[in-house]
Amino acid sequence: MNDKKVSFVIPCYNVENYISECLNSILSQSYSNIEIVIVDSSTDNTKEVIKNFEIKTGNEKIRYFYQEGKGPASARNFGIEMSNGDYIAFLDADDLLCPDSIQKRIKLFESEGSVGMVYSNAYIMNENKLLQTTFRDIVNGSHEGHVFEKLIKNNFICTSTVLVSKSVLEKVGVFDESLKNAEDYGLWLRISGYGYSIGLVDEPLTYYRIRKGSLSENNLRNTEYLISLFNKMKLQAENFSTKERKLIDNNIKRFHADYFIIKAKKLIVEGEYNEALKCYLKLHKLKGFDIKYYIVLVILKFFPGLLGYVLKKRKSHRGV
Repeated sequence: MNDKKVSFVIPCYNVENYISECLNSILSQSYSNIEIVIVDSSTDNTKEVIKNFEIKTGNEKIRYFYQEGKGPASARNFGIEMSNGDYIAFLDADDLLCPDSIQKRIKLFESEGSVGMVYSNAYIMNENKLLQTTFRDIVNGSHEGHVFEKLIKNNFICTSTVLVSKSVLEKVGVFDESLKNAEDYGLWLRISGYGYSIGLVDEPLTYYRIRKGSLSENNLRNTEYLISLFNKMKLQAENFSTKERKLIDNNIKRFHADYFIIKAKKLIVEGEYNEALKCYLKLHKLKGFDIKYYIVLVILKFFPGLLGYVLKKRKSHRGV
């Protein structure tokens, strides 16, 4: 089973505290026919840590490349271009693999002829410890087979669990570099939209690390990228069924609503109540009458300071 080579593509950006552990988890795999393609854009000591790791282990499976920071999509695409494997495995530089992660995904790949991509569940950890939840818990389920419609509704695939045939990428294309977020989601949609079956190993095979720094400003940008992704899909409407087109339209509407909510919350915290009011008016026009948002709109109109006080006290701004 080890005759097929697996290329790990790892984009790096300022991960000096995590990259050695990540590399160790790859080199400890029960599946041995691998290479590690690192595309580094770091400004910290990540390069030195990698070089010291190579010297210490004497491992020749690591191939290091430096690229000016262009985002993860560009880094992964460069890594795919430089890879020599039959399969591509994606792994973020602060994530880890379980020892049999590749062996189990390869086994499923080889047993299912129509599968173009395989993924799994993942453990969730923060900077220091394992959390009592999994990725599937966060995304409310996982699916396998021909999942295009389900995937339109929700991205349930963790990038660091994905193993994909390189021949599939040669057919459907690689990551969309115009998307600085959701580029992975866009690729999964394209693979499943081409009719490939998606395989699932229904157990955690990766440790997915969540680090601090997810701010509302990032949420705004991420929502903009999701709107852009589905607007691009809408341009290909002739390739989709009536149900799929409706799901795409619903997503565009949903993400526009999310955008106005996130932006309004940020403006309220900053004391920009009139601008926040404009966002809620746009939301009201988009969604029609909704009692929850109507109440918020009334409070924002007459008692804006109250909302500002509440949001500043809350650690999470979602749900208002």
